[in-house]
Amino acid sequence: TPAARTAMTATFLVLPPSEGKQAGGRGTWEPGSGRFGSALAEARSEIIDRVQRHVRAAKTAELSRFFGVSGAHLERAVANVVDGIVGAPALPARDRYTGVVWGHLDLASLEQSDRRWCAGHIVVVSGLLGFVAAGDPTPDYRLKMAARLPQIGLLAHWWKPKLAAVAKSAFARARVVDLLPNEHAAAFSPDALAGSTVRVRFKSTNGANAAGHAAKAAKGLVARAIVSNRDRSPAEVCQNFWDGGFRFRSTSISGTAQEVLIVAEAY
Repeated sequence: TPAARTAMTATFLVLPPSEGKQAGGRGTWEPGSGRFGSALAEARSEIIDRVQRHVRAAKTAELSRFFGVSGAHLERAVANVVDGIVGAPALPARDRYTGVVWGHLDLASLEQSDRRWCAGHIVVVSGLLGFVAAGDPTPDYRLKMAARLPQIGLLAHWWKPKLAAVAKSAFARARVVDLLPNEHAAAFSPDALAGSTVRVRFKSTNGANAAGHAAKAAKGLVARAIVSNRDRSPAEVCQNFWDGGFRFRSTSISGTAQEVLIVAEAY
């Protein structure tokens, strides 16, 4: 019901970005843009400056390792930096990210009320932007959270205290659904927040962390199910999940944190 959904607005889904991104955009992006801009503008500006200096000084082989791509993808990544990220055209994050998770979440096909909710309540953990909400303007970029920069080292470790500080107010007393892979979880873990956490993990039948296209698809489908059933708790939604070759297996609880296990199974 509308009243029940209003009561659930203090729920946030935390997702990774995608390597695949829609090109282009409109307007001009600034570090202070979006829901988290005022809190993270300084940190974003510092990362952009360091990335630009690194790209200008590095050779092609080093840049290929840094961005994790080659060929046309590398050319695009470098051009975005050289042309200038600040002032670049922007798209909402929900339109910028085009990878498997986001394709199966498929925000464009949701009801209008669901899309409005997602704009402020789906939050991405980004190597360039820190936090960015799904409705926030986002430039075209490529920067892995596992990348390393001179003087600051691993981006995830550099971002971690900054994101923890912002999260204390941004997610105060909220329920946070953690759908992050390990690379991004190294930069932000909601466990220390005052609210509750539902951490969703995807495993293979042998117990290893599930990876690849199928696991990303299942993650997008879980996120979509949680959005579409906001009148129910995220843990309850996960307990009824059975799609994309994955199904709910078990839940464990420790304090205010719940860990939901979803496993790849033949059915």
